[in-house]
Amino acid sequence: MSDVSILMPAYNHGRFISQAIESVLSQQTDFSYELLINDDCSTDDTRKIALSYAERFPDKITVMFPQKNEGLMKSYGRLLSHASSPYIAILESDDLWTDTHKLQKQLSFLASHEEYGLCVSDYRTIDEAGAVIRSFQKTDDEGLDGNWYGKLLYGNFVCAATIVFRRRDFEAACVFSDFLANGFMTFDLPLLLGVSSVSKCWYIHETTASYRILASSISHNADYEKNRCFEESVYDIQKYAMEKYGELFIPFAWSVK
Repeated sequence: MSDVSILMPAYNHGRFISQAIESVLSQQTDFSYELLINDDCSTDDTRKIALSYAERFPDKITVMFPQKNEGLMKSYGRLLSHASSPYIAILESDDLWTDTHKLQKQLSFLASHEEYGLCVSDYRTIDEAGAVIRSFQKTDDEGLDGNWYGKLLYGNFVCAATIVFRRRDFEAACVFSDFLANGFMTFDLPLLLGVSSVSKCWYIHETTASYRILASSISHNADYEKNRCFEESVYDIQKYAMEKYGELFIPFAWSVK
């Protein structure tokens, strides 16, 4: 069994998936990891590229292929069902890790701090060509002492590509079948709210990843109707969390940013 399972949902990212996979393979760690890729019936060369890496690195990479296109959340469900490690990381196939010690830093912290179930970091956004759009050095964790639930319920300040979480805390708080039944459009927010409701969270103030902004990105879409649907899904996730984990509480120790 590997120490970390890296979940990579993929769909029509043939232009980018090699960079994503290479950024995983470049990680320098003193522990083992597995990269799980779910190609959701891409119509470009995503599958071919993913398979070529799996053939070269069979001890590290596993590629899955559903019979039909299932969508992002079911892709995550398939990946989670194959993940066997005590820690889980997220990297979608159009994003990449930019720090070769990212996983080592995050696991070293989590392994020595049992009360923490989640670790994230600063990041950059990039365009389709890889040019930097903006760098994010967040301070949203200040004054929270690792207790993020209330602030995350108010607004998500975490980049999914930087997330590493402890399976134990995810399973203690999150019911993935609920995510599907409620039609949630994104995995990271219900994950963050669930894990932060039962454990502390840690922010590494170093840039470790790049999040790619595409015209089709679910949370940065130019299509008004798609944006509206996404915002409604965020509201549904917040409502679900408040009913399951508790009402919104904003400590006076910090201000909303």
